[in-house]
Amino acid sequence: MNTFSIFSRKGLLVALVGTPSVLAAYHAWTVYSKIKRVDQHHSSDSISESFQQSRTLTELVNPRGHVSAADAWHTDLNLPASTRRVTDEALLAAFVRGFFGGTVLALERSALRLARLNLVSYKALELAHTPQRIWHKSELSSRRLPSLGSIIFGAFQISNVQLVEADGPEQTESYIDVVYGSSQGRFAGAHRFSIVRDPTRPGQIRISFESTACNPTDNLPFAPAWAYAFHHVYATLLFRESVAEVLRLLETDLQAAGLFVKDESGS
Repeated sequence: MNTFSIFSRKGLLVALVGTPSVLAAYHAWTVYSKIKRVDQHHSSDSISESFQQSRTLTELVNPRGHVSAADAWHTDLNLPASTRRVTDEALLAAFVRGFFGGTVLALERSALRLARLNLVSYKALELAHTPQRIWHKSELSSRRLPSLGSIIFGAFQISNVQLVEADGPEQTESYIDVVYGSSQGRFAGAHRFSIVRDPTRPGQIRISFESTACNPTDNLPFAPAWAYAFHHVYATLLFRESVAEVLRLLETDLQAAGLFVKDESGS
């Protein structure tokens, strides 16, 4: 066996072993660079009463009240004076774009796009129109939310949207609900992304991400315990990158982009 052949085989072996490691390290570094600015957040293992009682959960995901797993994250952002009248829709759209179109979800997104399968199914989600299908992150607007019923990457579907104008003395919450899995299978779940405004804190907003999942057909845990730990880490990274996308939006020229709520006073 000649020396060239030996070195060629060794080189090929090194490439086969080393390339995935290099790619994994690069992906990890890219994720870190995206999320490092969002280091302050709070998490819990419960979701809000409003989400628990929502149509998304009581009629679509978990109508039988089966055992479920849940967790939530939130962070409070202090808004610069020039961005305090940005619309909730714009903030939520930025969060959605960061969540589904960001670096953290890149590998999952690529696999879903390659497979082109329909992995989400909820018969109770009655739509009067054919749902929009989103297969590319470029189709996720930085200004507007996907329409009700839209299916993202074949696996996530918009089940509810509520947008509220913060123009009174009461606390307001705007949100978008996203379901995944199937009501006829053994795995169903939902995310809620929300923006909360408190009139007593006019320069601040709260961004929340709530998630829950269950086995909708059998009253049993839908996954082993170790899977919950993995999910929590993965979801935390998704939350941090999504908030980073909101921060990026706030740093752009919002007024020129037409994203501010109309000021009825004329000022």
